[in-house]
Amino acid sequence: MFSHYFPLPDSYFTALWKDCIFALDANVLLDLYRYSESTRDELLEIFEELGGRIWIPHQAALEFARNRPKVISDQADLYDRALSVIQALKEQAKKEIYKSLQFRLHPMLDKDKLLTSINSALDKVSNPDYS
Repeated sequence: MFSHYFPLPDSYFTALWKDCIFALDANVLLDLYRYSESTRDELLEIFEELGGRIWIPHQAALEFARNRPKVISDQADLYDRALSVIQALKEQAKKEIYKSLQFRLHPMLDKDKLLTSINSALDKVSNPDYS
């Protein structure tokens, strides 16, 4: 009662973190498909460090098994939509450059070089490892 008036000592929390069991829900596991590779790897390292102190309740495992295919499919669809947006941006850039920049010669602007630069940047974004 009124625990906020009687804070627990730091030693309590130290012992709690050292000995507690971590119960994971389905979303923690499903998010492994949603995270970047580096975030996923970090979380898996934490799971390994926790070892036998992780518990997955039956309901969480069931929800994971039921929802896993949809989460994977959703991620693939999202990636495909992103590639479509990038392709549309490329097409829009080409259209706008040749429509808006109505000149035959310009000492500092080259429409083809400008378009190549834009396409190169968008190609980098569409590469999953952003290299």
